[in-house]
Amino acid sequence: MEEVLGQTPRRSFHSGDVILRTLLDPVKDVRKGDTVEVKVEDGNVRFRCEARAEAAGRRGEIIPVRNLASGKTFRAKVEAPGKVTVSPQSTAMKGSSE
Repeated sequence: MEEVLGQTPRRSFHSGDVILRTLLDPVKDVRKGDTVEVKVEDGNVRFRCEARAEAAGRRGEIIPVRNLASGKTFRAKVEAPGKVTVSPQSTAMKGSSE
């Protein structure tokens, strides 16, 4: 039972159905549309801002996020629920200032 706690089903189940692990997905730490805290660190420079997640992601995944103030989109790594980081190796997403 503990193996399925915290996971989301890929489809609906009925009473008595067998639930296989292959039919479950781990919960996303960030959902599309979430407001996330962005942390940028490069040497002695540290910066924080808020952005909107343009895609869902789990810890360790790279997702596109949109800066709420400028509207610019960039890539960030999901670190925890509601928190992403940008490293100097991240590149801006070209043509995404929609």
